[in-house]
Amino acid sequence: MRKVFSWIKNKIIDYYDQISNIVSAILSIILSLLANYIYDFLCADAESSTQANYFIITTLVLFVIVLIVGISLVSQKIKKYLFRDKYYNEYIQKAYFAIQDLSKKNQEEFQNLCEVTYNKTDYINWLSRCIQISVEECYNFFYNSFGSGSSLFSDTIINFEVTYMTLSYKDGKITIPSSCNYERRKPTSMLMRDRNPDIYCGTVTAEIYNEYNKHRKPSFRIIESTQKGYKFIYDNQNQRIKSSIVLPVLSHKSELLGTIVVHCNKEFFFSKKQRKFWYEIMQLFALEIGTYKLLLNYIVEQGDVPF
Repeated sequence: MRKVFSWIKNKIIDYYDQISNIVSAILSIILSLLANYIYDFLCADAESSTQANYFIITTLVLFVIVLIVGISLVSQKIKKYLFRDKYYNEYIQKAYFAIQDLSKKNQEEFQNLCEVTYNKTDYINWLSRCIQISVEECYNFFYNSFGSGSSLFSDTIINFEVTYMTLSYKDGKITIPSSCNYERRKPTSMLMRDRNPDIYCGTVTAEIYNEYNKHRKPSFRIIESTQKGYKFIYDNQNQRIKSSIVLPVLSHKSELLGTIVVHCNKEFFFSKKQRKFWYEIMQLFALEIGTYKLLLNYIVEQGDVPF
């Protein structure tokens, strides 16, 4: 049954894609003819028009306006539904090319680094910077793709925060070595961590580590709304975090290397119905971060601890 529905949907999409321009042209002609009719009617009855005629004309004009707006809204909704997969693929391709460009630049920088130094500290700093840049690229993708408002004073602007959470090399507890937000500031919770290293023990990332420690595959989490059951770390954090996604960063051996987390200030922005889409987007950035984290782990095992 699902295959039949999918086949019918694809046929409708193909048909709609072929005739959408023709339908738009026909509607434009009809509306143009209707507007000309109203104009001629007004001109013909300009001298003899009664109050009743003006009422009819006004009603007709309002009907035309409502018709135009209604057709536009319905058309947008139909197009958004039918071409949803197409739009999703465009976003995924956008993220893919962004991370590919970033990876190429980091590899060129690494080659240059190898030519001038064999200092282990320089390698650690470079790998840490690559993780940070990858997190920033993830933030830029979300902000540029979904964060724009319709006007300067629009309340629809969505602010995002991206963090990479992993275990500290120093104390073995969860920390945030890399992050990016609108203010380009370090997370407030990291200032609190100096006094309380266990500050992240109630987070979704901690739950994912618990899954992994119990020999269960860490799962991708979507928190559609944080208004119920979500543990905030400090007061007013609920104004910044209203919807979230958390993806485990895994190695090629399925070792848990941390999580990449995206928060936003709009409820239900991240929907479980779009799970596959968000997973594919996040996985692109997680693979890049995981590569550098593996290299960093290898170097740190030799004795140096960056964070």
